[in-house]
Amino acid sequence: MEQRKVEAVTITVEITFPLGRYHATPWDRHVNEGAIEWPPSPWRLARALYAVWKERMPELDDDDVVAALDAISAPPVYHLPPWTGSATRHYYPDAAYLSGPMKPSIDKVLDAFVAVHPEAPLTLSWPEADLLPGPSAVLASLVEGLPFLGRADSVCTASTTMTAPVDGGRTLAPTETGDMQVAAPVRPLDINALTITTDRMRKQRLRQPPGMVQIPYQSPVEERPSSGLSPASDTPSPEINAAVFSATGRPPPSSTLAVAVADLFFAAAEKGYTRLTGSPAPPVLTGHPADSSERRTDQHRHAHVWPLPRDPGAKQVQQVVVWAKEGFDPATSAALGQVTELRLSKKAPGSKDHVEVDTAGRPVVRGLLPTRVLLTQLGKIDELAPGLVRSSSHWVSCTPFIPPHHQRKGQRIGERFGSYYKGFLIDQIDRELKHRGFAARLIDLRGLGDDERPGAAQRYRRHRLKQRMRDAREAVWLEVHLDQPLKGPLALGGLCHYGLGLFRPKN
Repeated sequence: MEQRKVEAVTITVEITFPLGRYHATPWDRHVNEGAIEWPPSPWRLARALYAVWKERMPELDDDDVVAALDAISAPPVYHLPPWTGSATRHYYPDAAYLSGPMKPSIDKVLDAFVAVHPEAPLTLSWPEADLLPGPSAVLASLVEGLPFLGRADSVCTASTTMTAPVDGGRTLAPTETGDMQVAAPVRPLDINALTITTDRMRKQRLRQPPGMVQIPYQSPVEERPSSGLSPASDTPSPEINAAVFSATGRPPPSSTLAVAVADLFFAAAEKGYTRLTGSPAPPVLTGHPADSSERRTDQHRHAHVWPLPRDPGAKQVQQVVVWAKEGFDPATSAALGQVTELRLSKKAPGSKDHVEVDTAGRPVVRGLLPTRVLLTQLGKIDELAPGLVRSSSHWVSCTPFIPPHHQRKGQRIGERFGSYYKGFLIDQIDRELKHRGFAARLIDLRGLGDDERPGAAQRYRRHRLKQRMRDAREAVWLEVHLDQPLKGPLALGGLCHYGLGLFRPKN
């Protein structure tokens, strides 16, 4: 059988960290030592790409995957962006913390990380690599599918080319006199050795995997990155168009306060963006064109914030899902990662005239206490919230729907849903679908019964923090039937960017 010729190529992998952080502990080091594996080792990269293969792309050819992973197991040449090491400290009380007079134990955990500019790429290159076209294409697919590198907090975007990297940044190459050891797989690559588990190593009493070799490099010199981000310098990427935050409070806010929670989230995100970049918040967060205060008319492509329960039957906000059809650029992604607390204050949206105040003159919303939020996922809405995206022709309210326009006399046709008539609601939903670019049309709708909805629609807050109660409109729970399936997310009507009007596919 004729063998294909293997040609020498230069493999280049570029990795950026949209949240500006890279978390990874070196092999055989404890997390509380504060050590950071920087730059990422070939051993870590090869295992990460193996996980992408098994979890996301199992259809890829086994031989091509092994050949691709073997090529990037060789010691790479690194081109480092400006970086600096940092750490945060976390204290975790034990079970006795709130019980009994005994002095409780509080464990400290050190979270060390490398801070980099969210738009500055880390480049790894393998000159003179031996790779056929098939494995080259497989490697490109695996690298592009990499969701994070190191700990799950290290969200990343990655790509590969077969050309030499552009000169720039600090270069690290293997050297016999290096004082830093970088872990790499032994070549030729043995998949079983690469994927050895901790249990297997303990049973064999091994301190280091038998398939790992340490390559000497010179330790990189720390170079602090610039403090600011370039405002909206890149085109928003549809590959990163959603973020999921966990939400906790004492107690957590009720789902009926979704609009207030979303309002505070937008304010925190816009403030974080300005703090990071020194520029006003971008249109994807404000909903206004960059050169005008008028609202955008581009089919609601800017950000939606949906404070939602996570557990079935829960009536509190346990997570916040953020989605923008147009996607988020690196600066906006980094600003979202800075949102950690939602709290009303004198500088919060609204004023004394619009928001209830306490005796000290601080704005308050009944039932809305300071809420901690933490970014847990960043990526595509199809992967982060598949339950909202599935294609369907039957959609049911997750949160109450508010018609965006007032009802006219000529629209009082058909069955009544509260103070609204069926003819008016059909017209409103059809207009909303058309405005968002959907070809589907409404053919029927019905109101949800008491056993199908989480509570009375009018108990939901239906006005923003800068508005008064008199600005609120009546809301309804609906099930809509369309003439053809459409793919979500589907958020329609008034305050749909602030948690209301969200629909889910009917099972």
